[in-house]
Amino acid sequence: MAGDENRREGFRMDDLLKLQVKTVDKEDPEGIVADFDSYRIRTCLQSHLRNQKENRLSTLQSIRKRDSEIADYLEHLESQIAQLAARLSDDDDMELGDMQQETQVNMSASGLRFTTDLPDLVQGQLLELGMLLSTSGTEVVAVAEILRVEPAHEESPEEAGAALQISTRFTQIHPDDVEAIIRHMTKLQLVQLQARRNENDSRRPE
Repeated sequence: MAGDENRREGFRMDDLLKLQVKTVDKEDPEGIVADFDSYRIRTCLQSHLRNQKENRLSTLQSIRKRDSEIADYLEHLESQIAQLAARLSDDDDMELGDMQQETQVNMSASGLRFTTDLPDLVQGQLLELGMLLSTSGTEVVAVAEILRVEPAHEESPEEAGAALQISTRFTQIHPDDVEAIIRHMTKLQLVQLQARRNENDSRRPE
């Protein structure tokens, strides 16, 4: 079982990801390091509820087979909670969905490798990473430790500047978000495989 878990978390894929990167302020009493779970709920409340709903979908389907009225009531409660969460969302929300720029990343459930122009990053430094998973719309927030800092290999000299390629390892991430990343990569892989099949089919002579 441990081997299967390591394979799941070690599997890596390239992806275009809406990504926010911030350096961690260890002196912030309400920041991500001080109380990660509370910070995560504040910044990703609606996404957290969607994630929970997806995790419980099979249970709800089982309940519906036994008693449709109870299932309808539970779905009504979930709808009311989602509306309340929308009203409670505050200025801490990441609002990744409004971001236009996407970042090329190499991702796994245990960390990210990406390019950034943030200055003065060093090995061992902690970063706050906000991610929007395109296949589900799930927002994920995590604390990551920088493992390596290397000059970015830019194709265009004009773009080189001070860009750095950063390799990170998650040090704080909710288990639900680990599962969300794994589901995202699985769906992304299926989409890519289907696209390749379609491309190969289109090249075959009739």
